[in-house]
Amino acid sequence: MTTDPTSGPSGLGALNPALQATIISVTAMLLFSVVPPSVRLLSDTMSSWQIVFIRAVFGIAGIGAYFLWTGLHKLKSRQIRIHVVRSTFNFVGMVMWFWALGHIELAKGIAIHFTMPLFIVLLAVIFLKERIGPWRITAMLLGFGGVLVILRPGMIDTGLPELAILGSAML
Repeated sequence: MTTDPTSGPSGLGALNPALQATIISVTAMLLFSVVPPSVRLLSDTMSSWQIVFIRAVFGIAGIGAYFLWTGLHKLKSRQIRIHVVRSTFNFVGMVMWFWALGHIELAKGIAIHFTMPLFIVLLAVIFLKERIGPWRITAMLLGFGGVLVILRPGMIDTGLPELAILGSAML
């Protein structure tokens, strides 16, 4: 009995799951590193709303290509409400982030945005009742200290763009 070589998974779905995850992660990191400078350049001629729209078009194209390659069977959820809420927060945060990047130095904006993991831990403690130990608290304080070193509070003005990036990091 022979098997038809065209009947099995193809494309990304034919790869080892660990290799799939690696390819997706590396691609995401490359694309994530391109977004802030691109937003900064585009913000001179476009509004943050237009830039968010362009980013969404590329995102939908990428996700669409992924599902065409791996199959739509992976596209399923029983938590539609949670997805809508998450997408809404993501959208608002992205508009704030993109707007702020057009108004402050890129390095400063990225440094502020690096507070996101700190907010994630704090929000997990508040909403998910997660417990954090002394090592995680120490890591959070060191991370926050690193952000303060970069921002030098009191030496650099803090205005609406900085607050918008902090808000986007919380969302």
